[in-house]
Amino acid sequence: MKQVKLLFISPGTGSYHCGVCMKDNALVQQLRKMGHDAVMLPMYLPHVLDEEPVDEDQPIFFGGINTFLQLKYSFFRHVPKWLDQVLDSKPLLGKIAKAQKGNMTAGKEISEMALATFQGEEGPLAKEFQHLVRWTIEREKPDAVYLSTAMQVALAPAIKRRKDIPVICSLQGEDTFLNSLIEPYKTKVWELMREASTSVEKYISPSRAFADHMAKPLRLNKDRITVIPNGINLNGYKPRTSPPEKPVIGFLARMSRLKGLDILVDAFIHLHRNNNLPIDTELHIAGTTLPDDQFYIDEQIRKLEEAGLEGRYTFRQNITREEKIEHLRNLTVLSVPTRYDEAFGLYVAEAMAVGTPVVQPEHGAFPEIIAATSGGATFSPNTPEALADALLPWINNPANAHETGKKAHEAVKEQYNINRYAEQILQCLPIPA
Repeated sequence: MKQVKLLFISPGTGSYHCGVCMKDNALVQQLRKMGHDAVMLPMYLPHVLDEEPVDEDQPIFFGGINTFLQLKYSFFRHVPKWLDQVLDSKPLLGKIAKAQKGNMTAGKEISEMALATFQGEEGPLAKEFQHLVRWTIEREKPDAVYLSTAMQVALAPAIKRRKDIPVICSLQGEDTFLNSLIEPYKTKVWELMREASTSVEKYISPSRAFADHMAKPLRLNKDRITVIPNGINLNGYKPRTSPPEKPVIGFLARMSRLKGLDILVDAFIHLHRNNNLPIDTELHIAGTTLPDDQFYIDEQIRKLEEAGLEGRYTFRQNITREEKIEHLRNLTVLSVPTRYDEAFGLYVAEAMAVGTPVVQPEHGAFPEIIAATSGGATFSPNTPEALADALLPWINNPANAHETGKKAHEAVKEQYNINRYAEQILQCLPIPA
């Protein structure tokens, strides 16, 4: 393929690692290595990554403070450019992000913000849409625009009204948030998403399960969704030469109820109460947290302490890339028993990449990934006892877990590497060769 210029518009979190941001960053980096001109623009808040950012100096669009003020007070929709720049400054946004609450579901305020985002240029955030579209067309001049999530799909018609640039959009688990919105906002948001979708040339889903899941509410023909499993940068991901010295069950994700941390804690307690585990088995928990998560985390610690498991567990919050790899390599088995249908679950591929098998709920993309890699097992969702039963064979036979992990590592190298991911993205672009 000839050299192309791709513009990636990717929402940032400002204070914690986000799988979508890290995936986009790795993809842009790989496309540049392949000789293409790829640019990554942040939306809402700065990107927080576990590796070197590819575009740290780019401005932030739809700055979280600015958009909130414009939604609440019409005056801020007409302020001079210099004040916009102050409100959208990365240091200020970073400070606000670190103080933000962890609950990003439901509530009238968040539902209103979501609706305003999907109203596009017809809504209260028209200035932000015009600003980003102007930057896209006049400054970046890309051959195609890549939207990181369907939460940004209102940008597609705004771009297409001005120039016929192909817009592709990634599906990455948006339904969980959208379905948490209160009515009448939820219904209206889905309606606006369907309208804006007519301006998207191609949707990309990281799994067949999620493609099928989103096709119905968006009313998309399946030929408009291309399934391309996410890819990861495998630098540093190497399996152990032997099993860990002691059995360790692990967790790696945001420490929240949606990710099912309490289900794993309950399963661990259940196994110990029934004397099913080797006496030295430990539970190692790591991942991102927000201020509102602490009460939930403290509750899990309390349960472990009351079960007499002091010294048998660890919690590590907001770890670096190197710490993440070390954490995964020291596990016998990983489980992130999500309560919702995960679109992919980057942590599953990361665990397998270092030779750690996984035990995941039998829903969403997990059965697909495990079938493709033979890297673990599934269990009946939302059931600590079922999870405990599924974990037990791996803990009682660490040699088998190690051998399974080594095979999973090879499968990830072949199927979920960032180079293959980048090549597949390029192949689906509606750009003449």
